[in-house]
Amino acid sequence: MIVRVVFALLLFVFSFQPAFSQSGKVKNVIFFIGDGMHFEHEIAASRYLTGENTALAWHGFPYMSFVSTWDINTYNKYAFDLQQEPFSYSKFFPTIGYDPDRGGLKPYPLQKGVEKGYFLARLKSPIKDDYSALATDSAAASTAFATGIKTSSGNLSWLPGDLEKGGLKTIMELARAQKGSAIGVVTTVPFNHATPAAFVAHNISRKNYYTGKNDDFKGMGIAEEILTITRPEVVIGGGHPAYTKRLLLNNKNYMTKELFEKVVFSGEYVIAEKKDDLKAADSLLKAAQISSSRGLKLFGLYGGPRGCIKYPEPVHEYKAPFIKKEENEPSLADMVNAALTVLSRDKDGFFLMAEQGTIDWANHENDYKGMIGNMVDLNAAVASAIEFVERPDDNIDWSNTLLIVTSDHANSYMRIKGSEILCKGCLPTQIKFMGKYFYPGDEVKYGTHKHTNELVNLYVMGQNTRFFQDVENLWYPGTNIIDNTHIFDALIKAMDIKYDKGDFVEKRQYELPEFQYKN
Repeated sequence: MIVRVVFALLLFVFSFQPAFSQSGKVKNVIFFIGDGMHFEHEIAASRYLTGENTALAWHGFPYMSFVSTWDINTYNKYAFDLQQEPFSYSKFFPTIGYDPDRGGLKPYPLQKGVEKGYFLARLKSPIKDDYSALATDSAAASTAFATGIKTSSGNLSWLPGDLEKGGLKTIMELARAQKGSAIGVVTTVPFNHATPAAFVAHNISRKNYYTGKNDDFKGMGIAEEILTITRPEVVIGGGHPAYTKRLLLNNKNYMTKELFEKVVFSGEYVIAEKKDDLKAADSLLKAAQISSSRGLKLFGLYGGPRGCIKYPEPVHEYKAPFIKKEENEPSLADMVNAALTVLSRDKDGFFLMAEQGTIDWANHENDYKGMIGNMVDLNAAVASAIEFVERPDDNIDWSNTLLIVTSDHANSYMRIKGSEILCKGCLPTQIKFMGKYFYPGDEVKYGTHKHTNELVNLYVMGQNTRFFQDVENLWYPGTNIIDNTHIFDALIKAMDIKYDKGDFVEKRQYELPEFQYKN
């Protein structure tokens, strides 16, 4: 058994920490998801920006822990290998989904020497070091955040399989119904992609972008459900039909021109969209201000040929990090500022989910430079949100707000090898050949182009962080590991939301192994 090593939280804590009361109720939640981000990506971005390993905007947050991300598909594969019964809501063992004895009590590089084979399986391929990986997808992982319930890969706030009437209540729906909260989602990928969709839509398949078999919502696809059924106060993301060229399911794109026009002419939304001759940051903020002053919703639609926002481009310049960005598309910070401008008008509070989704896309491509640009984009957005909360003379501050930064899953099994080379402003040489990036200087190494079941990090600042401490020992006693479903559990307690998950699935009995991890 691996001996537990207590994580030195002081490594992450800056010299100044604001003091928080932990007795009030949370009215406002800002939930950042770095899609596909694991700790090694955080270190890489911090080095590029500062030369230090842990100097990103969230590394000074007062609460930090690690998160297990497995879904039902992952669990069942491990259970099969161990000759155990498949997942059941009434009986399952968390250590089948993620085993700290094999995967580690902490993510790499905080713990080294774990079983690589636990995360990666060698493929039958002539390519050297060609590995696949077993892990959740973004749909199931974000469903866990949004509903507190494990599901199958590909399902969006929907019970496993293609069950009729399988939709699950999301935390945004609960906050709106019980607290009157304004809700919003912003993302650098298409607005109806898996991560944002799980918070504001329900579907048996993440691929049903605007058409789909969904009996709860009369066959509507994800985009139409978001914009005509859930109707968040803010939706900003990619997928603009005029710019998306890549053809997807059934030779169609993320959103039809007809649906876009329907939203434009509905009169419910102020529209901000990509225009080649407009600075997106200015036009989006102006639209947000109009939306706020007139009491209307905000819909921002951007994206290039693939549907996503073009990656910010980091420049290799020793000790002088610099990011180049297209002016006709917003940064994540621009989106967050616009969203908060609209959502903060609601005196009952708000819930914003902000995703930097192209971190995941870059990692699938083993694109270190792209990953760095997207990580820097996330860092700037988190810093901007902190600044927003700390503005004086309004009703939003740390006594009624929670700010969360985490990841839905790890991706790419990337490892930094050249610590003395990857300094402030420095990037490795990378060459693209046959769709894959190679690193002749051997500064970094990728183990796969897929998701992995590694732990990811969770950072929380603000009111009622104690509820996250309360869930630390539910499934992995004696560790700093919580499950992704427990982030939901902590949030509804922090927000004082009444909810019984047993209303939607059979009563669950969590059965833990007989042993505990000891100091």
